[in-house]
Amino acid sequence: MRVLTGMVAAALLVGGSAAATMADGGRIAVGRSATVADEAITLADVATLEGEAVAFGGVVLGPAPAPGASRGLDGRTILRRLRDAGFDASRTRYVIPPSVRIARAAQEISSEEIKRAVENAGPTLLRPGERIRSLELSHPVRVPLGDYALQVVPPRAEMRGTHRRFDVEVVVDARVVTTASVQARIDAAGPVVVARRPIARGAIVQADDLTVEERDLGTTSANVVSTIEQATGMQARVPLTAGTVLTFRALENPLLVRRGDLVTVVVETFGMRLSVPGEVQEHGAEGESVRVVNLKSQQELAGRVVDRGVVLVHY
Repeated sequence: MRVLTGMVAAALLVGGSAAATMADGGRIAVGRSATVADEAITLADVATLEGEAVAFGGVVLGPAPAPGASRGLDGRTILRRLRDAGFDASRTRYVIPPSVRIARAAQEISSEEIKRAVENAGPTLLRPGERIRSLELSHPVRVPLGDYALQVVPPRAEMRGTHRRFDVEVVVDARVVTTASVQARIDAAGPVVVARRPIARGAIVQADDLTVEERDLGTTSANVVSTIEQATGMQARVPLTAGTVLTFRALENPLLVRRGDLVTVVVETFGMRLSVPGEVQEHGAEGESVRVVNLKSQQELAGRVVDRGVVLVHY
């Protein structure tokens, strides 16, 4: 193997005074391999330093590989970084191989330990009635040396279904160094509202039309109705057969006015309140905006449905 060697070796043969001057600069001996713990490689990580050369121990030679991995570091790069830092090759003896193999020290966190972190956090990650059936993480995680902690990232509120992903952050010395993704299968059971009898489209849902059953939530819609009170008084948007699990998409607020209905238009303006007859130009449920024509002035107004047959207009 070719080695970069400082020319001081030849100069030492010259005489005592020259040797004494160069010896003051110390000695740098870079090994052919080294293991580092931090994110950056320094000269002290890869070399034996003597005399004044110790002052160059903190010179950064390049980034370290990922924990548990290795890479080569070119000898010419080492010499160039030293010269950039003020290294005087005429004063210091040095030996630098053409390439240095750098390995990054690491600690391994088993997949079982990471999965246990998800299991322990389960009560805060799952909805009522849900439980973790299985977790999958096929490989361990390698991280830098140091005290570590595992923290499970809470999933997004809309995450549902039988297959989910939980992210586990690995924190070393108060810093997140990597994230492991754990695949989970979820069992879920809970109350759902079911139609006891057929409900026609447009019909107002009554409490005795419904019943509550325990079902596998993993196979139901994300917007399932879970209590009879949530559906009572709503209007069916679509026909519902007996045994259908009700969802909020299948229901809507009942229409209080329909296009062509004659209604009372309540006009409020500057502390005044008056009522005039009107005709609604479109369907509307409670709280919805509709267009209405004042039958006295034939003026079209925009108002809000506040009750059956009543539209409120603000000026």
